Amino acid sequence: MRDDIVSDQIINAFKSFQMPSDVQKRVFDKLSESVENERKLYKQSSAGIMKQIQDIDRRIDIMYQDRLDGRITAANYDNFVTKEKDKQRDLNAQLNDHIKADESFLLSVSY
Repeated sequence: MRDDIVSDQIINAFKSFQMPSDVQKRVFDKLSESVENERKLYKQSSAGIMKQIQDIDRRIDIMYQDRLDGRITAANYDNFVTKEKDKQRDLNAQLNDHIKADESFLLSVSY
């Protein structure tokens, strides 16, 4: 049997399946709700991570002023900056993961 004949038969068989319109609407509504919830979660998570990154920048700025004013030693400042920048790199990696997951999600729901 030729592939195009089988394909046509399969297509015709699927055309005979019909979902009632009320069921279609419920499925569509649930999918839309799911997409909205996922987008809200992405935005909340991303905003939280970005706030933590900004907080680290703010603390580093304050510590720098403390260093300039002589309230902390250069060694203490260097140690603090090293630790905070490590945290910031981890947060940036998390944010990147969120961005990639969101992109993957958005591409998958477009089908």
